[in-house]
Amino acid sequence: MIRPALIALVFVTACASMGGTRITEPFVTGISGFRHLGIRVTSEIPEYESEARGLATALLRKIRARSRFSSVVDMDLQRVTSVDLVLQILVRDVTRVSDVVPLIFGPRSQMASLTLRVRLMRRSNRSYVGESVIDGQYAGGDEYPSTTGEAIHMAADQVIAYLESGMR
Repeated sequence: MIRPALIALVFVTACASMGGTRITEPFVTGISGFRHLGIRVTSEIPEYESEARGLATALLRKIRARSRFSSVVDMDLQRVTSVDLVLQILVRDVTRVSDVVPLIFGPRSQMASLTLRVRLMRRSNRSYVGESVIDGQYAGGDEYPSTTGEAIHMAADQVIAYLESGMR
């Protein structure tokens, strides 16, 4: 059951996210002291692997652009030893919408969605710092149809909002 006090909605210009971030385990410590972030995005279902890779790529680019960490690496692509905080994301469910569906049936004909389990782990002792579930449906505006690619980028924004909530 989702408690209203634990829901955080993220809205992006010209697009809306209908869903939220449910904090299942609040941050046990602030994460602003961590300097080196490793990202690992996986999927329970092999057919969601392309969305997992797309989410990892979007997160790397967006987190690096914010300059909150000295280094941000994809732990599935690089052997890493200097990471002190690990962002583990499990893609649990995906509703795909191709670029063609909104063009034929209208921008709001179907909404792409992703369900993610997000965990932050201190690498030194493998203890969890926080955990949340991000469950969102992503609807485009009148000119911006909701596609799977857009849902991936909007989910990345929600993950980043969750991360930043631990930096305060």
